[in-house]
Amino acid sequence: MYQAVKLSISRISSLILITLITISFGCTKSNLPVDITDINDLVVPQSFNYETAGDLELSITDDEDMVTYQVYSYTSDEEPEVIYIEEDTIIMISNSNQLLTQGIIKNGQWTTKLNVPSHQKFIYLRRYADGAYSGEILEITGKTLSYNHTGGMKMKSGQSEDIIYTLNKEGNLGYFSTSDYTYHDMGKLKQGSRAIAVDKANNVIYYCGNNKQLIEYNISTGAVRDIMKLSLNYSGMDYRSDEGLIYCTYKRYTYTVDPFSGKYISKYKTDGHSERTQNDICFAPDETLYMAGLKLYSVKITGEKNKYSTILNPLSPTMEAAVYGSDGYIYAASKKEVYKINPANGDKEYLFDLPTDSDDFGIMVQDAQQANPDSDGDGVPDATDEYPVDATRAFITWYPGENSFGTLAYEDLWPSRGDYDFNDMVIDYKFKQIKNADNLIVAIGVNFTLRAIGGSVNNGFGFQLDLDPELVSEVVSDYSFSSSDLSIASNGLENAQELATVIVFANGFKVLPHPGSGVGVNTNVNNSFVEPANINIEIKLNQAISADDIDQPPYNPFIFRTDERGREIHLPGYAPTDLADDSYFGTGNDATDIQAEYYYKTKFGLPWGMNLPVSFTYPLEKISITDGYLMFDQWAASGGFSYMDWYLDLTGYRSSTSLFIKD
Repeated sequence: MYQAVKLSISRISSLILITLITISFGCTKSNLPVDITDINDLVVPQSFNYETAGDLELSITDDEDMVTYQVYSYTSDEEPEVIYIEEDTIIMISNSNQLLTQGIIKNGQWTTKLNVPSHQKFIYLRRYADGAYSGEILEITGKTLSYNHTGGMKMKSGQSEDIIYTLNKEGNLGYFSTSDYTYHDMGKLKQGSRAIAVDKANNVIYYCGNNKQLIEYNISTGAVRDIMKLSLNYSGMDYRSDEGLIYCTYKRYTYTVDPFSGKYISKYKTDGHSERTQNDICFAPDETLYMAGLKLYSVKITGEKNKYSTILNPLSPTMEAAVYGSDGYIYAASKKEVYKINPANGDKEYLFDLPTDSDDFGIMVQDAQQANPDSDGDGVPDATDEYPVDATRAFITWYPGENSFGTLAYEDLWPSRGDYDFNDMVIDYKFKQIKNADNLIVAIGVNFTLRAIGGSVNNGFGFQLDLDPELVSEVVSDYSFSSSDLSIASNGLENAQELATVIVFANGFKVLPHPGSGVGVNTNVNNSFVEPANINIEIKLNQAISADDIDQPPYNPFIFRTDERGREIHLPGYAPTDLADDSYFGTGNDATDIQAEYYYKTKFGLPWGMNLPVSFTYPLEKISITDGYLMFDQWAASGGFSYMDWYLDLTGYRSSTSLFIKD
């Protein structure tokens, strides 16, 4: 096993640190001399199965049990998009960071398996213990990653009252308590600020200096650390202890920032917000975000890109600072005047005057969050428990990511070669392995989205797991079908199969109806567009299993003729099911050799199906994939060693006129 190599200095404090992990599943891009005018002229290595992702085994050892870890992808190498709003330049932050998996340390260790897309070069690792986050920068040199953490961190005990810190543009720092409102001067910082946030677990204040510098101030020691220069001078900040991230606001936009590195994690637009400027923000325990300025806004965090705001009440005077107290009230300031605001209706009460103006508040709140609650008693704190009130479920492993989809794209004329437009059946997917507090799988969920059906052939779709059917208690789907040619058992699996096989639908045209004109559905931009159809499935297990006992998503997906169940088409290198008609093997252009485990490829190595770890922009009808994706032939001829990111929308990679792109 390759050992992780540290690339930066570890922090004793429990700040989240984005961990950048370079994944290498093969060679880097090469200048392979391939000049293909027709895909039929393409010859690929016999062993190549068009893999677009690689397996990664992550092993973590920790000297503190019951600590949870979260693993995210991170694409920091993406060029940010620049947009312009009212004469101001705004940097558009990528929303590509995806939660991949979570787990808990038991007996000093946690090992998990991941299927990581080839184009993902980075991940970051987050450790959550005693109400605080920490991390390390790691480098991967192979398909395994080993990480060791020592020196478990304990959350500092807090005060017995809420402490509100105040800072202004002149750098005057002080605090008062919600019990007696007595102001205490803490001196002058090297820079003033309009925005601060407090991490109570680590006893530090973060503030955006007057020159856009993100700065950390240690309340206990007085130490100051410059983090990095930010792109914007924010008007409001707050620290989310459950995420380990700083939320910053600028006009109608909210950004999340990693407090250790200062890197942007995500960006959200606040719809329904009419003001050109906004002032301070603060979070309630239920994750509602409040904005206080000319008006008081309420924004419910839903996990979606856009967050929607509700105007609660105009505020007079205008507020420059706001925090949410443990008593359920918002404490806000307009210049020197401090108010107590009821978030339910916006009613306010004047409290006292500060000796100096305040441009922002931060707070040490003594509330239930400090108790690090575990509502269902499974040993996993609510902050990292995906199912905080269900003791049988705790974590999710996603593929390709929590907020992203992969695509299955098929040619359906097998064993004939076809036109290689890979749009005869286009299905987006997002799998999740649902795990308990012991890191064992208890259920498998998946969302499928049927996007396109090229041609006129009626096809069904299913997938097979490397799993004994006896382990499946129930398959629950929000789509039902009937077919005289299919036999489905009482638990929802297909009968007469040695391995658990789920039929998602029997006829794609009944899921994605034909628009009435043209050939196929959503493969010609001149024909009517049909909205893609979603199907959600959950496979419940009658006993928990290890990740080692099952293959990785997307498992073994396949299409089949509606009127001929045995005519299956699988991804290259994947075996047929027990119900496949093997009389087709070796006929037409097929070169399947079951004894050699050579499946569903031509003698020149061309496939009838592909798995893409992104939502794939597929070719137009009768347009070869090599015409739409200009690096595909280089990638295939190299056996996957060259242009591993060929399917991304990068400069020189695509011919948009050859792809189905809806206006």
